Amino acid sequence: MQDPDSFINRTDWFTATAALTIWFAHFMLVWCASVIWPGQALGRIVGVLLTVIAFAGLGVLWRRVRPVRVQSVAGLGLALASMAIAFSCVPALIG
Repeated sequence: MQDPDSFINRTDWFTATAALTIWFAHFMLVWCASVIWPGQALGRIVGVLLTVIAFAGLGVLWRRVRPVRVQSVAGLGLALASMAIAFSCVPALIG
């Protein structure tokens, strides 16, 4: 039986990798929306919708490994990805 706080736990590494993949996809799609519709309301709406979808994806990952602590690899990946998603949505909101 593996220690749940071990860094060799496959669930932790999968969750962290999936969370960072969600963030990367969110970042690229929001960036594409801002390039396609620069300064337009449609670009902002698409950015906000993509952010909601990305947070929903992180929520699914969090529920999958619940309870998760920030001291684990999964918790760190989820925390980092959620902060990065929130940060990358700000330019879409303020234009």
